[in-house]
Amino acid sequence: MILAKMRTSTPTVLLDLIQVMHKVANNFYYIPGTADTLTNIGIFFQEIKDYETAIHYYEKAIQYFGQTEAAHYNRGLCLFFLERWEEALNAFQSTLTLSKDNVVARGWVAKILDEKYTPLP
Repeated sequence: MILAKMRTSTPTVLLDLIQVMHKVANNFYYIPGTADTLTNIGIFFQEIKDYETAIHYYEKAIQYFGQTEAAHYNRGLCLFFLERWEEALNAFQSTLTLSKDNVVARGWVAKILDEKYTPLP
């Protein structure tokens, strides 16, 4: 809901949302079995193309919630858009370790290997 409204909001409202997201993260308290708040905050920053901040929250999500497909996949997208090919490749490969059937992650791996990055032998 926030993401949908954000697309039509004024710059002032967007700046307020950014501040609120950081406050939510700063007040985050991990309770096992609850929703992954940090990945959701990462998605917010990814949507506004603040990829570095999104990566920060995905990495925190992995620390608190463990290895999740969503955190690794979205982290991979952010790394890709920052042209950090090797890190993006590793993130997508981590996604595939968690979910071998993730066709979209497999596509990003192929795209990176075919077009962007050639790993050293």
